[in-house]
Amino acid sequence: MYSGNLNGEISKNKNYQSSIFNFLIRGGKLDILLEDYDSTAQLVSNLISYKNNMGLKVRIKQHDFIIEYTETNEKVHFAVGDDRSYRIEHDTDNYLAMGSFNNPEIAVPWRVNFYEMFNGPSVKTIVE
Repeated sequence: MYSGNLNGEISKNKNYQSSIFNFLIRGGKLDILLEDYDSTAQLVSNLISYKNNMGLKVRIKQHDFIIEYTETNEKVHFAVGDDRSYRIEHDTDNYLAMGSFNNPEIAVPWRVNFYEMFNGPSVKTIVE
C-alpha cells in the first residue's frame, strides 16, 4: 500500500481499520510505504503496536517523494493485493479510484514498482 500518512478521513474510519486488522489476524501481510510519516496517526500507531504485541506481518517505511500517475500528472495513492488486484486512487482529495480484482496486466507492474520503491535506498524504516 502506498499512502500519504494514514491519518486522513478514510484511515480514521473504524470499518476500514477493522478490515485491515481482520486481514492481518487471518495471516495476511501488509507492506506500507508512506509519503509522510505521522506518529500521531492512530492507524499507524495501532499497526505498530499490534505488530510488536501480536507478531502481525506489517512493515512500514517512509520516503521523501510523491508518486504521480504519468497519464494525468496527478498525485496517486495505490494498493496492490496480489498479481491480479489493485486500487489506484487518482484523486487523493476526493478518494476517487479505479481498481480491479482480476487484471494482472495492470496489477503486476504497479506491484513491481511498489517493491522497487519499498526496498530502495532512499526509504526510512518505521517498523520492519
